[in-house]
Amino acid sequence: MFRCRRSCLAVDVGQRSLKVVLVSSFRQEVRIDFCHQLATENKADLSHSLLALVKQAIKAKNYGRSIIACSVSSEHFQQRQVELPIDMDSKDIETHFRHSAGDYFAMNSEQWICDFQLQESSSVDKQAVRLCVITKEIINYYLDLVQPLPWRFSILEPDVVSLWRGFYMLSKQQDITALLFLNSARWYLLIGKAQQLLFSQVKKILVSKQSSDEQQVLIELLMLIPMELLSAISMIYITETMDHQEIIASYFPNKSYQPLQYRMKGLTDDFLLAFGLGLRGIC
Repeated sequence: MFRCRRSCLAVDVGQRSLKVVLVSSFRQEVRIDFCHQLATENKADLSHSLLALVKQAIKAKNYGRSIIACSVSSEHFQQRQVELPIDMDSKDIETHFRHSAGDYFAMNSEQWICDFQLQESSSVDKQAVRLCVITKEIINYYLDLVQPLPWRFSILEPDVVSLWRGFYMLSKQQDITALLFLNSARWYLLIGKAQQLLFSQVKKILVSKQSSDEQQVLIELLMLIPMELLSAISMIYITETMDHQEIIASYFPNKSYQPLQYRMKGLTDDFLLAFGLGLRGIC
């Protein structure tokens, strides 16, 4: 009869700032209870800064317990799409990758941890699986980062997956859709269908780059789109800046494109990734 509120503290450690979003769910309603960011000039003081933000979140909403989720930059994990027999269930797939992930990546099995996600497939005898591996060194970094916090660390997720989830929550697009997320230290090109991420590419953007350099980076990103996906895209969303719409329009002739629109209080481009990560924690 009664349902308690579930909550997740999402932590996005970016190149320029540390972002924290507290997302909660109550009676199927998703809320943003707290969001804040701090500059990360002093990398050695991140744990202290994070603890200060969490204390603010607890004080603001009087939360006694939550889980913690952190996003991992795409440069710190490897992923690839593989096909496996259709009769393998999740437990079989987990066992297979635990013993055979080294066949897909040039890594020592003692150095990494792997995870996977089932994908759509048109094959009748094969299933598509997205395999992702991350080194234990990176995992230990995040364990040390959140160690002072009073809540349980439960989720470590690739940034592209979190960003797509946050975007889907806003757009609810069911067709194949592209997201160009261009106003951060990393530029993201994501393509997906409904909740499923089909393709992702990320490029670092230097603070000192000129407009012409940014245009070249954008062109390089767009040229990476597989032809079969390029022709299937029905809608393109871009961040609010809209600075490069001429290039985007020329690359996607006869396609509809529009800026992202935020309908939740406190949610902006800066917090979209952390918001999507928080959604993972309350699902």
